[in-house]
Amino acid sequence: MSNLGRRLRYYGIGFGFGTLFVIMFFGARGCSWTPGNRVKTAILQRVIVVPSAQEANLKSKQISSKNLIDFIADADVDFKHSKKQNPNKFYKLTKDKTTLYFTLPNDSYVSSVFTSRPKEKQTGKAKLTRFPDGKDLIFTDTTGSMQRLRVELGFKDDRSILKQLKKNAYLNYDKSDFLTTIKPEHYLEFETKKGDTVGAISVWYKDKINITKYIYKDTLQ
Repeated sequence: MSNLGRRLRYYGIGFGFGTLFVIMFFGARGCSWTPGNRVKTAILQRVIVVPSAQEANLKSKQISSKNLIDFIADADVDFKHSKKQNPNKFYKLTKDKTTLYFTLPNDSYVSSVFTSRPKEKQTGKAKLTRFPDGKDLIFTDTTGSMQRLRVELGFKDDRSILKQLKKNAYLNYDKSDFLTTIKPEHYLEFETKKGDTVGAISVWYKDKINITKYIYKDTLQ
């Protein structure tokens, strides 16, 4: 065997033992490249939303917005009872005796959490519970009318929009379109500092929530 062959063999053996050591002592949580952790990463890279009809169910399981991330990190992904095909993908995660389902609609920026197998089509509203890290997650289209309306609504920039979304925003499933458009459209609803309700049509574009239209007092802008 050549020197190169021996080196590759020793490298492979060492890498294998090292991987086994990491899994034994740290579990799958320490291996970001495992299939389960790739699913968890995909969930955490999205805005996690809780449907209004699921809030009581989550509370009964003692799942809150504060410990939801720990649940995801420590849970096992049950691929056998997940739906891995587009467009209505979801994954079953289990920790101890608690099971949650997380949707991953194709090209969407949200993941909805359920305590039972989700239906093909969602209705009603869902609270925006957890956002990915980053201050510049929101991008309003740069047309003059869009920028002017944002200022009229009391938001000097997109960072202030994000701050308000974290306070009181909901996803309206009935007005969103995840299946029939080139890019899924998300209809968000939130209140201004003055208490006025604003709608926002948005898509996921270049790692940002791109707001393409504002709906204010039933007027499309």
